[in-house]
Amino acid sequence: MRYNAESDLWVNSEGISFIKNEFDIRNPCFIELNDDVWQVGWMGRVSAINWGDVQLPDDIKAPIKIQVEAKLKSSKVAASYVRVIELLMRRLSEFWPKQCDSFRKFGLNECVYIWERLTSHNRSTFRQIITELAYSGNDLVDSNIVVRIRQWNARSNVKTLRYVLDWHPELGALTSAELELFRSRVSKGVPEIESDKDHAVRLLCWTLLELVKRPQQLLSIKADALISIVNNGITEYFIEVPKAKAQTGLAPDLWSISKPLAEEFNAFNNRPKIKQLQQKYNRLIIWDASFVELADQISSHNACSAVRYFTKRLNIVSPRTKKILHVTLYRLRHSVATRMVAQGVSREVIMHILEHDDITSAQAYIDAIGSDLVPAIERADRKLGGLFKGFNDIYFDGKIVHDLGKAKIFIPIFNANPMPIGSCSKDTIKQGRCKKQPFVACYNGCPDFLAWAEADHLKALTYVENEFERWSQAEGHNGRSKAIKDFEQLHHAINEVIQQIEGGGLNVDV
Repeated sequence: MRYNAESDLWVNSEGISFIKNEFDIRNPCFIELNDDVWQVGWMGRVSAINWGDVQLPDDIKAPIKIQVEAKLKSSKVAASYVRVIELLMRRLSEFWPKQCDSFRKFGLNECVYIWERLTSHNRSTFRQIITELAYSGNDLVDSNIVVRIRQWNARSNVKTLRYVLDWHPELGALTSAELELFRSRVSKGVPEIESDKDHAVRLLCWTLLELVKRPQQLLSIKADALISIVNNGITEYFIEVPKAKAQTGLAPDLWSISKPLAEEFNAFNNRPKIKQLQQKYNRLIIWDASFVELADQISSHNACSAVRYFTKRLNIVSPRTKKILHVTLYRLRHSVATRMVAQGVSREVIMHILEHDDITSAQAYIDAIGSDLVPAIERADRKLGGLFKGFNDIYFDGKIVHDLGKAKIFIPIFNANPMPIGSCSKDTIKQGRCKKQPFVACYNGCPDFLAWAEADHLKALTYVENEFERWSQAEGHNGRSKAIKDFEQLHHAINEVIQQIEGGGLNVDV
């Protein structure tokens, strides 16, 4: 393939022209321009538009076509933009006003007429095209129209985050019990009797539960992305995950995975047919499908369909609805993120894990859950007889014991009389030294923590409250920093220990 500088296109040996799209600079792709048909395989999906089928006046269609070509060449949009434009052109062909046969006749009335007949997604693309035509230097569209159209809301029926998180049985986040049921099933396959596809789909779900990445990212993982690192005799496992959306083209990051998941990947990689597909398409999570040939990987759309079919066959009954659990990849990501928020994970950490660029998105997400959702769960818990108890009691995860062990844990007050609050049951010979912060991590969800029933946990609570006050004053504003949120979470965990001891505790070892 050679580059034609005059047309700014690439041409193959058959004389067919291509646009080189470098939205993902690490994985550029070529969009085939075969007469009026533009076609490309990208992220597991083949996108195409036949400009000959677009029923718009030539003086309308031609400028749009030129603008779209320039945008694809600029690599400001991914190759999938071809599909976005195809959908818009199909929609515009249905109701474009007949009297408007050129942009010279395109006024505000025509713009309003079209806007009211577009879907929310079409509207965003249409507004973008009109804006770019207005500022293209050809005086095609009146800039006053752009000023007006920018003020219009593209979404006519906004479904807020609060609605999505309202524990809807099919749209909202999974409850803790539902999530753990699903997690247990996908981590217990039987590779000998599983089909290649079922094994791949199960691994896709399991990986999403651990990494909380977008389906597109997981499906784009390279075949050799599984990495093991030995440190002080302990083997850690990582997967190199490519970026997505606005971060596309940046270097992929290493994300830690559990040993069981790594071992499951090794079993999956040793399947003869899977090994061939991985070598052919250079994708870690892959299965045999006819549509992969053109696009080099499984698409998010097809993966979601496969997951829905797979999870229905798992026949998991929701303890909440008493019906078969409805699971999608996006619902899994949403559910794990929701649980992180409920556990008190900070905005910055959630933003980092979910790879959000816009800090306001992460903050709105946390605000919706923190201020509205948790009280709603508590109210629902009272009505449904403790259904959500497992979701709320997620801070203290250790045991209450009456004997103080040897590996003592102390309140971090530096004086001559250290106060023990429990001990650690971790087997450091087999598992290595604990890398977590003593006291804080012990109370806050560590299953190896043995809280001493005779300890002065009220003293520990007072220490946290004093630290909380000190940090609150240091912040100097009403914002909730990670440090303050951590103290709040720790406060909740110590209270759980005190309540369990005072109540006789279901978790007490005698």
